[in-house]
Amino acid sequence: MIFFSFLIILKFILNEIYIKDIISLMFNKKFFSTIVNDKPLLIILFFLSIFVNQYYGNKGVFPVDSFSHFDTGYRILLGEFPFKDYWIVSGPLIDYVQAIFFYLFGVNWQSYLIHASFINGILAVATFLLLRNFQLSIFYSFLYSFFFSILAYPSSGTPFVDHHSAFFSLLGIYTLISGIKSERKIYWILLPIFFILAFLSKQTPASYIIISSVLILSMFSILNKNYNWIKYSFGSSILFIFLILSIGKIQGIELSSFLQQYIFYPLTIGSERFENMNITFQNLIAHFKFIYLSMVILFFDWRLWIRFTIQKNNVF
Repeated sequence: MIFFSFLIILKFILNEIYIKDIISLMFNKKFFSTIVNDKPLLIILFFLSIFVNQYYGNKGVFPVDSFSHFDTGYRILLGEFPFKDYWIVSGPLIDYVQAIFFYLFGVNWQSYLIHASFINGILAVATFLLLRNFQLSIFYSFLYSFFFSILAYPSSGTPFVDHHSAFFSLLGIYTLISGIKSERKIYWILLPIFFILAFLSKQTPASYIIISSVLILSMFSILNKNYNWIKYSFGSSILFIFLILSIGKIQGIELSSFLQQYIFYPLTIGSERFENMNITFQNLIAHFKFIYLSMVILFFDWRLWIRFTIQKNNVF
C-alpha cells in the first residue's frame, strides 16, 4: 500500500507540473553534466519506468490476454500448483511471481500491473548499466533506457508470457555481452539463470536465444581459447535446476507432468503449424523482410568482429 501511495503522489505531482518543463529538465545535457554518480539516475529511471507501465496498463484491457495470469497467480496463493492441479503449457514462472505480488500487495488490479511494471523497471536499469558499461554518455544512456521502457512492457501493460520470455532472454543477452567484454565470473553465473527464467516463462523465443548464445559462446571460446565460462555457467545451471526440482518436489509436482505439459504437448502444436504452413514467397520472404535485413547487417558485423578478434590475438 505504501508503494501504491507513492505512485498516486507521483501522479499528482506530474499532473501539477507542466510536462514540457519535466521533459526539458530530464533531457537537458547541462543537467546531466552536473551528475557525477549514476545511482540517483538509476532510482529515477526505475520509478519512471514503473510509472509509465502503470499508466498505460490502466488504459484498458484485452478480454483474454490481460487476465491470463490473474486467476492462476491467485490459485497458487490458495495452494494449487501448475502441472499438478491445473494444466499449463507456458508461463509457470509468471504465475509464481504474480502470487508473490498478490501476497505482498493484495489481490487487486494494481498489484497485478505492478508485476509487469517491476520487470519494466528492471529492464530499463539493466539497459542503462549496459550502455554505461560501454562508456556511452550518461545523457544518452538515460535517454535510450527511458525510451526503451516506454516501448517494452507498456505494449501489454499486464504480465504476459511472450514479454517475460523475451525480456528475460534480453537480460541474458545483456549478461552475455557483459561477460564477453569483462570476463567477470558473476556474468557467467547469472547467464544460465536468466535463460532458465526465460524458458520457464515461455519456450519461445527463449529456446532460440539459448541456442544462439551457445553458438556465440562456442565461437568466442575457440577464437580466444578461453573456456573459463563453462565451469561457472555449468555449475550455476546445475544448482539452479536442482533448486527448481526441489521446489517442484516439495509441492508434489511430478517431473513427468512437467515434461508432458511443457515440452511434449507444445511440440505437437508446433508440428501441426509446420504441417499447415503455406510456403510461398510472400509468406517466407516478404512478410519478414526487415528481419532478414537485420540478419544481413548482423552477419557483416559478425565478420568484422571475427576479423578484429583475429588481428587482436595475432593469429596470423
